[in-house]
Amino acid sequence: LVARPGTQLTFRFASEGTTHHAFADFRYLPLLNPAAMIACVQWAEQQGFDAAILGCFGDPFLREIRVAVRIPVIGFGEAALMAAASVGPFAIVTNSPLLLEPVRQQVEQLSLSHLLVGMVASSEAADKQEQALVDAKAAMDHFREDAKPLIADGARAVVPACGILSAALRMAPGRDELGRGLLKIENVPVIDVVGCAVLAAERAVLENRASPVLDADLPRPGNAAD
Repeated sequence: LVARPGTQLTFRFASEGTTHHAFADFRYLPLLNPAAMIACVQWAEQQGFDAAILGCFGDPFLREIRVAVRIPVIGFGEAALMAAASVGPFAIVTNSPLLLEPVRQQVEQLSLSHLLVGMVASSEAADKQEQALVDAKAAMDHFREDAKPLIADGARAVVPACGILSAALRMAPGRDELGRGLLKIENVPVIDVVGCAVLAAERAVLENRASPVLDADLPRPGNAAD
């Protein structure tokens, strides 16, 4: 819906991650997904891809991955939050209460806390959320109701802090009769997380620039990485 003519996207899953049955019992398992994503991006660079997008709003290991490769690496969360900030004060709806604090930290790291109006977790039950990609109607209804108080508080943009939820609101069966998905609530734009990441990757490639790397990201003398 947003990509330039000629842009080609290749989708792939990380080799390991949070789908293992033992995920709930072992704290180290969440680290498998970011580690596998590093390997995915390195593979993409070796295969000649122009850029890579991390398909997770939490942007796992984004800075570390950017240091490890030369191609631009775009994070769902960073791209969406920066797009929201360009509109004005914004609000965030996460898909779980457990993500409220991690996403708040992302906002802080991007120096956007002064624009954050508020955050809430989705009112839709977790076991129902996976149906959004099959039929987005319930997810859209919950998202609208969750966002309305935040809009009343002054949000000029609303971010669905989940790539899957954002894609469902934009593309899944059950979206509005125009077939364009949930683009606005009370004339306030709903940020297209996936679309923002694609546009950011295209800009980086067209401008022939690498990902932003902060001095704090670089290895220091005496580190094993030297």
